[in-house]
Amino acid sequence: MPPRATVEGNKTMSLGSKQLPAEATGAGPGFLATAILASAYLGFTALMAFAPGVLTAPIHAGGTLTMAFALGLGVILLGFALTVAYAVIGNRREMQADADSAILAAEGAAE
Repeated sequence: MPPRATVEGNKTMSLGSKQLPAEATGAGPGFLATAILASAYLGFTALMAFAPGVLTAPIHAGGTLTMAFALGLGVILLGFALTVAYAVIGNRREMQADADSAILAAEGAAE
């Protein structure tokens, strides 16, 4: 069973033996990514509801692919890109927290 996360005040987050600053939990980027993707999806569905002619138009004259396909694929790819960005940000913050913990431990051992 993985360790459970606990929050001590607004200062740190404990995940097992790791102590991460509250800023390193990734809540900010997660909410931002969710807002961006939700806005894109809601915009796409609003086009379906209120301007279906835009979505049924071909991408180029004489083509068979419609704007609905292109925009739908764009929403999916945006979700993938935001997920990758969130994972990279989270991993960098975790690596920085690990490095900070190692420095503090080394300073404590040197005393």
